[in-house]
Amino acid sequence: MPGRVLHPGRPRRRAASLADNRAAITEAAELGADTLILVCGGLVPGSRDLGLARRMIADAIGELVPLAQQLGVRMGIEALHPMFCADRCVISRLGEAVDLALQFPANAVGVVVDTYHVWWDAQLVSDIARAGLRIVSYQVCDWVLPLPRDTLLGRGHVGDGVIDFGQISASVLAAGYAGYVEVEIFNAGIWAAPAEQTAKTVVERFPAVLG
Repeated sequence: MPGRVLHPGRPRRRAASLADNRAAITEAAELGADTLILVCGGLVPGSRDLGLARRMIADAIGELVPLAQQLGVRMGIEALHPMFCADRCVISRLGEAVDLALQFPANAVGVVVDTYHVWWDAQLVSDIARAGLRIVSYQVCDWVLPLPRDTLLGRGHVGDGVIDFGQISASVLAAGYAGYVEVEIFNAGIWAAPAEQTAKTVVERFPAVLG
C-alpha cells in the first residue's frame, strides 16, 4: 500500500501523525494489503537535530508495532536520497533502514529498496544482503540527467539513466525477495504521455534492463 509519512514533532503533531498511521494500518488491513510503506519525515520543525528526529521515528514505529502485528500488516521503512533529508525523510541509506527495522519483529517491520533513492550507496549490495527477508517492496525507476527543478520528479523509465539495475535486481533476488517489482515513475513528461505508450515502454524495458 502507498506510503505514509511518519513525521516526528511536537506532542500535538506527533499524536496526529500516530493517529494517521494507525488509520493507515487499519485501512491497509481492510483492503487486504499486507504492507504499508513508511516515508519517515524530515527534521523536527524548528530543530537541526538529526539524532532527535531519528530517535522519535524509532519510538513512533515502536508504538505502531502492536497494531501492525494484530492486523497482519508489515510496515516497510523506505530510505530516501539524502537530498530529501531535511524535509521528507531523515533515513537516507538502506543500511539505516535495516538497522531501524532490526529493532522490531520481522513480521511487523521491514524495508523498501527503491532504486532511485539508494543506487548511489557503496554499501548497497551488502545492505541488501543484510536486509534479507526484511525486504517488503522493490521499486524501480531511473536517475536521469539533468535533474529538473523539482528533483522529486526527476525519475525516468528504466534504461534512460545511470542506474545499474542488473546488479541491484540480482542482489534483491539473492536476498530472498519474491514479491512484486513496482515501477514508480514521478516525471511530468511521462505522466503527460499516453498511458498505452508508457505501459508499452515499461513492458519492453523490464526484461532488457532488469534481467
